[in-house]
Amino acid sequence: MKRFLLCTAIALAAVTTAQPQSAHDHADGWTPLPASGDTIGTGSTDEHPALYYLTGDTRLEADLVIADSAVVTLCLNGYQLTGTGQNPVIRVRSARLTVCDCREGSDAPECQHPYYKNGEGLFVFDDGTDEWDSQHAAAEDTGVIAGGVITGGWSEGLDSVFNYGGGIDLRWGSLTLESGTIAGNQANSAINTEYTGGGGISLYEGEAVINGGQVAGNTSAARGGGIYAAGSLTLNGGRIWGNKAYQGGGIFTSSQAGVVVMNGGEVADNTADWSGGGVMAYLLSRFTLNDGLIAGNMADGSGGGLYASQTQSCILNGGVVMNNNGLFGSGVMVAAGDFFTVTGGTIVDNVTPPEYQHWGTGDIYIDRYSGTFIGLSVTGGYIGTIEVDETYGNHIIEGGFFAETPASNLLAEGCITVPVGEGVAGYREGFAHAVYKPDTATAGIVSNFVPGSPVYDRAPIEEGIDFTAGGVPDSLHVLYAHRTDTAAPLAYGLPTDAGTYHITATLLHNDNRRHYGQTPFDITIAKAEWDGERNAEGTVAAGHSDSLALPAIPEGAYYGTPSGDPRILDLRIADGYLHYTGGSGIEPGGSYTLVVPVGEGVNYHIYAIVVQLTGFGTSGVPSADGPSLRITTTGGQLHIAGSDERATVYDLHGRQVYQGFDRTIGLPGGVYMVRVGSEGRKVIVHP
Repeated sequence: MKRFLLCTAIALAAVTTAQPQSAHDHADGWTPLPASGDTIGTGSTDEHPALYYLTGDTRLEADLVIADSAVVTLCLNGYQLTGTGQNPVIRVRSARLTVCDCREGSDAPECQHPYYKNGEGLFVFDDGTDEWDSQHAAAEDTGVIAGGVITGGWSEGLDSVFNYGGGIDLRWGSLTLESGTIAGNQANSAINTEYTGGGGISLYEGEAVINGGQVAGNTSAARGGGIYAAGSLTLNGGRIWGNKAYQGGGIFTSSQAGVVVMNGGEVADNTADWSGGGVMAYLLSRFTLNDGLIAGNMADGSGGGLYASQTQSCILNGGVVMNNNGLFGSGVMVAAGDFFTVTGGTIVDNVTPPEYQHWGTGDIYIDRYSGTFIGLSVTGGYIGTIEVDETYGNHIIEGGFFAETPASNLLAEGCITVPVGEGVAGYREGFAHAVYKPDTATAGIVSNFVPGSPVYDRAPIEEGIDFTAGGVPDSLHVLYAHRTDTAAPLAYGLPTDAGTYHITATLLHNDNRRHYGQTPFDITIAKAEWDGERNAEGTVAAGHSDSLALPAIPEGAYYGTPSGDPRILDLRIADGYLHYTGGSGIEPGGSYTLVVPVGEGVNYHIYAIVVQLTGFGTSGVPSADGPSLRITTTGGQLHIAGSDERATVYDLHGRQVYQGFDRTIGLPGGVYMVRVGSEGRKVIVHP
């Protein structure tokens, strides 16, 4: 115990020297929290609340109880409040408790609280013993909480049946967590785990609001490793992380009084041995995600991020559910009598382990659960994948963006799924499939629409087809699809190959995810063969570079990569010229063949230019001062052809930047003066 006494002395000394780091001066009206614990706040009111603060790390001698009807604020002041280890650290009955920490995140030594995670997932904090030192040194997972901590609660229940709230047990009152950390508490029962929950916080027919702070590293043998909510729980901020339970690793809510609303904050990196890695909403409770993050949670069974079963409602209006892991419904699992509603938010990149993907994947998984009615309504949001086990219930999708096309039997009557991209209101990269509802109220909005303006890469069409657009309001755009016959699947966009096509033009509203019918028509694309020269001739000498002009190609076509005789080196095309260098195997009088493929423009078929080169001796190389000298540029390079004379390159300041016999010279972008032999040229090199 020598080390414990030393740590206590250091902590007490720090109380007298530490500087306040917030608005709490702990002067007028503030009372040091007694280590004796027991009942506090008696007689306090809204007008005269009881204000307590820690003066150092405090181990309670008795459970801390907030007096009935009291109004109490407890500032942790950066220190550690440790319970007796036999009951909840704090009990609230029909009272109002606010927990804050004026030195949350402080780097002051007395505010640093190291822990290790034990085999059950519980954060165990330094108690000053040598035993803790050795366990901390051997642990694989350790960390430090910077700021005040409520820890050491162990709820086994007064009657070993109702075991709730290891850190804070709240019944019929209210709790507001502004800052500070509730960590390293547990709810267990050797007799009845069905009524065990809330390792960090238990809430029964009361109200809890989390505006900040953390609930971390708590465990429950059954439900709600972080928080058990059979009352009203609102998250406006804060972080629920690193907790573990059998169901609802982060949060578990149940009963008609159970209402959980997330307006912000995080439920992250929690674990469930069975269902609801992040959140489990169960049995007549209600869960709503308006904003915030449910991420990185894991369930060994169903619902990596969220599991909903037999709830009154489960609604996602916003927020993000991502990177969770579970067997059924890696993001969200809905089962047994629920109606699941998505109006916004993002549900994506949730993962089912590969060995279990044949069971049930999907960012959202709807389970028929022995035929019990289940409803799905999606009107907005961004969703990766949806999987439904058979067709029980009422599954309706009439809006939203998807990473993969949802099954057609899940769409509401008249709804369509279309590919979208840049320029479509609400589009995000990765969610290229949008569901549109039919607009029947304004069916006459496009009564004079004719097949509209098919600008599709200048492809010519058969004479007599009218492609003018009319009667299309600015608020709409046209989505084209085509197929070769009525039985073929639709391909989106306009066709580019020769042939006859059935075209469908669908009018889509730019803003409100509505579609206005489809206009069908047929077109025939008549592509032509290219006429003109398809051959070129030139000469080549061993060790020398040269070039030749290629025949003109039609508009819209492009040169491919030249190839052919391996003795012809450094093949490239620039400004309509084929540039090349003779290798050591070139002999005078020899014939050498190259092929330059011409890529298919939308108008024409592919063809190739055949280049025939004749070898000659080096004495036949033209002089640089003749008209045969050609200097061209490509990105970052200068090319010299028609001469083997020495080349000198100067920049705009007259500085020499190159001299030698290379025919391809790498240069930064800029303006240069090039002299080859006695002839000079001014050139621009683009980066």
